[in-house]
Amino acid sequence: MAQQTAVEWLVANLPERFKNAIINTCTKEIEESKKIEQVQIMDAYIAGYKNAWADANAQVQQYVNTVIK
Repeated sequence: MAQQTAVEWLVANLPERFKNAIINTCTKEIEESKKIEQVQIMDAYIAGYKNAWADANAQVQQYVNTVIK
């Protein structure tokens, strides 16, 4: 099974009696939600990358300060 975002999961798991009505009346909102979710995922990835870089940089600085003393 392919990975799904929360929005995709919600749409896929709507009760059948609501699914068509919601998809037909909220198509723009669903698509906008997917775009927002995509931006949030990218922002979280970038934040994680920056945090990892900052941690690695701090560890190198600590090592250098310890060794060079």
